[in-house]
Amino acid sequence: MIGGRNLLIVPGRVIVQSWRAKFWNKEDISILILKFLKTRVGTRADLVHAGVPSYDQQGVRGGWPKYYWKPWKRYLASAK
Repeated sequence: MIGGRNLLIVPGRVIVQSWRAKFWNKEDISILILKFLKTRVGTRADLVHAGVPSYDQQGVRGGWPKYYWKPWKRYLASAK
């Protein structure tokens, strides 16, 4: 459903990827930036997903919590 490539990886700090959904127009490619920041109680992840075409912004906004943030949170809570 989604394809992409790693553009930059700095272990433990940042991941930058190009992303595109199968149904997007061929010229539409987005950039995902995921930064990891140490905090007093663990780690915080900050995400920027730029360049998502207007016709799929609502789907991408809804997809992040549904397919990534909530499953990651459940996984990390069970790994303790």
